[in-house]
Amino acid sequence: MVRLSIALLGPIHVRIDGEAVDFTDNKVRALLLYLALKPGQPHPRKTLAELLWPDAKKPTDNLRNALAGLRKALRDQDSRPPFLSIDADTVQFTLTDADEIDVVTFATLLSTCTTHSHRRLERCRSCMSRYEQAAGLYRGEFLEGLSCEGNDDFDAWVMLNRAYYRRCTSEIVAHLAMYYEVRQHYGAAEMYARHWVALDRLNEQAYVVLMRALTFQGQRGAARDQYHILCHFLQKHDLLEPEPVTTRLYEQIRTGMLPSPADAVSNIPSQTSRFIGREQELSAISLLLEDPMH
Repeated sequence: MVRLSIALLGPIHVRIDGEAVDFTDNKVRALLLYLALKPGQPHPRKTLAELLWPDAKKPTDNLRNALAGLRKALRDQDSRPPFLSIDADTVQFTLTDADEIDVVTFATLLSTCTTHSHRRLERCRSCMSRYEQAAGLYRGEFLEGLSCEGNDDFDAWVMLNRAYYRRCTSEIVAHLAMYYEVRQHYGAAEMYARHWVALDRLNEQAYVVLMRALTFQGQRGAARDQYHILCHFLQKHDLLEPEPVTTRLYEQIRTGMLPSPADAVSNIPSQTSRFIGREQELSAISLLLEDPMH
């Protein structure tokens, strides 16, 4: 059975049995990606033709040629079942359990977290693990590098999806940054806070978490730099100065007066046993505790 792998979050990668598929025609590649995102759904041939070739004299002829090229690229004659089901009126794309599309995996991970019966998301180790997997799938903008000039409807669809995946990933890395900051894992908190800042340049909370994570790793100068970067972006977009709480944090860092994490935590008993190297056991325990049946 031919196995298909498609990565859409960032530079586009399409692989058949691990080998990269090279598309000489951007419209053929765009057709594949549009169909693959809606597997099992019949698409009217006329709608597809007008979406991708809006100015062509005979768009259905263009679609027919593109489908033939797509079948060849996907080695559809070797697939059981074939990826493409085509009749006189519709085109349908079929995936099997062996096939993989990053945005489908991304959506599944988020949906699992949404329906998971944890008490609080920010304390759920298993959901944070899923969030880490989802964040790792986001390598850049949706369909990065794909351009179909003159296709306003297609371009609008791409832009809507780019905004959606960017917003979802920003929320995911925000949760992860704060999750690790609370646990005083400042290296991980810094990594996800940097990702958060990169996705949402004007979000002050992202800079605040990053500044604290850097400070608690002994990088006060780098933390102060982040405050100045925030000020630069706010001024660039004709916005006001940072919030007073952000400026107060900067002053505490500048003067070395930021309370240590230990001072901020009270009434928590000291850890009496070592769990270093017990990540699998902790995950298993978390899953059991979060299961309503236990």
